[in-house]
Amino acid sequence: GINNSISNAYSTIAGGYGNTITNVRSTISGGYGHTIDGDAAFIGGGGTNIIAQSTAQSTFSSIVGGSANNIDSASYAFIGGGSSNSVSSYSNYSSVVSGQGNNIGTSSSYSVIIGGSTNTTGNATQGTVIGGGLNNIIGNGANASIIGGGTTNAISNDNNQGGIFSGADNIIGTNDLSSISGGKCNTVGNDVDASFIGGGRFNLISSPSTEAVIGGGGGNRVCNIGSAILGGCSNTIFEQVGVIGGGTCNTVCGVGGTILGGGINVTTGNYASVINGSNNTASGGYSSVLNGLCNNAIGIASIASGQYACARLYGERAHTQFTFGNNGDAQHVEILAAGKTVNATPLKLTPTYGASLTDITIPSGAMLMGTIATAGIISTGATVATSYDYFVIKNVGGTTTLPHVNVIASHFGAVGYSITIAADNTTDSLTITVAQPAGAITTRWTAVIQGVLLFYGT
Repeated sequence: GINNSISNAYSTIAGGYGNTITNVRSTISGGYGHTIDGDAAFIGGGGTNIIAQSTAQSTFSSIVGGSANNIDSASYAFIGGGSSNSVSSYSNYSSVVSGQGNNIGTSSSYSVIIGGSTNTTGNATQGTVIGGGLNNIIGNGANASIIGGGTTNAISNDNNQGGIFSGADNIIGTNDLSSISGGKCNTVGNDVDASFIGGGRFNLISSPSTEAVIGGGGGNRVCNIGSAILGGCSNTIFEQVGVIGGGTCNTVCGVGGTILGGGINVTTGNYASVINGSNNTASGGYSSVLNGLCNNAIGIASIASGQYACARLYGERAHTQFTFGNNGDAQHVEILAAGKTVNATPLKLTPTYGASLTDITIPSGAMLMGTIATAGIISTGATVATSYDYFVIKNVGGTTTLPHVNVIASHFGAVGYSITIAADNTTDSLTITVAQPAGAITTRWTAVIQGVLLFYGT
C-alpha cells in the first residue's frame, strides 16, 4: 500500500493507502484513510472508517467496510458497512449492521441498528433494537425497547420494553411494556403501561390508561384503565374497563360501559351498553339499548329498543318504532315488580326488590294502559295466589288517577290473600299492594306490568 502507518506492536496493514494504526494487535485489510486507535481492532475495507478510544478503550471492535463509519471508546462493538454510522463511547457489544447515518448513543451496550438511515438509539439505552427505516429514535434510558422499521417513529426517554414495529410518526411515551404495531401518527402516552395500538392513524391512549387497547381505525381515544377500542373512527372511552367494538363517534363515559358498534351512541351509566344503531344513550347503571335509533335507557337495568323508545324506570323494557315528537311518547313497556311478605302487613311491590324502594311512576301528560299478572307462592309451595288484571292509569297535569281496573281472572289458595291495584296521586304512581294471612309463613310475590304508554298532545 501507500502512505500507511503502524506505530505499535503486533499490528498489520495489508494494503490500501493513507491508513493508520496506533495501537497493538490491530488489523486494516485494505481501503483508504482508515484509523485504528483501539486494541485488537479490525477494519476490513472501504474508506475513512475510524476505531478510536478518546475516553475509554475500544478493544476487539470491528468495522467490516463502508465509509466514514466510527466506533469510539466502545469494546466488542461492530459496524458491518454503510456510511456515517457510529457507535458511541461505553456502548460495548453494540452493533450497526449497515445503512447510513445511524447512531448508537453513549453507554448503550447490547444495542443494535440493523439498517436504514438516520436512526438513533439514545444514551444509556441497554439492549435496544432498531431494525431499519428512516429517522426512527429510541430515547435516553429506554431499555430493551425496539423499533422494527418505518419512518419517524419514536420511543421516549426512560421507556422500558416498548415496541413500535412499523408505520410512520408513531410515538410511545415514558412507560413500560407498551407497543404499536403500525399505522400512522398513533400515540401511547406517558405513564400508560402495558398498552397496545394495532394500527390505523391518529389513535391515542392517554394516562391513566394502563392495560388499554386500540386495535385500529382512526381518531380513536382511550383515556382510562383496562379499556379497549377495537376499531372504527373517532370513538372515545373516558372511564375504566370500557369497550367499543367499532363504529363512529361513540362514547363510553361510565365504568365498564360497552358499545359494540353504530354511530354517535353514548353510555354514561356504569356497566351500561349499546349494541348497535345510532344516536342511542344508555344512562342508567346496567342499562342497555339493543339496537335502533334515538333510544334512551335511563332507568337502572332498563332496556330500550327500536326507534325513539325511552325506558325510564328501574328494570323497564321499552320498545317502539315511531314518535309523535318526543322520545317514548308512544311505546310498549314491560316492568317487573316484586316483594316478600312475612306477616299480614300489606306490601307494595316495587321494581327494586331488595334495594331502595322505587315507584312505578306515570309521567305527567301520559296514560298507561295494559295488564298486570301478579303471582304469589308460600315458602313450602303448597299455596298460591294469582290475579290477572286489566287497567288504565293516567297523569293529567300532575293528578294521577286509575279510571279503570278490571280483574280478568284470579285465584287465592287461602283466606287472607289479596292483590290490590291502585293509583297513588302523591307519588304519581301505579301501586300493586299484596297481603297474606297472619302466621309464620313467607310469601314471595312477582308482578309483570305490560302495556302501552301514550302521551297526549296535538
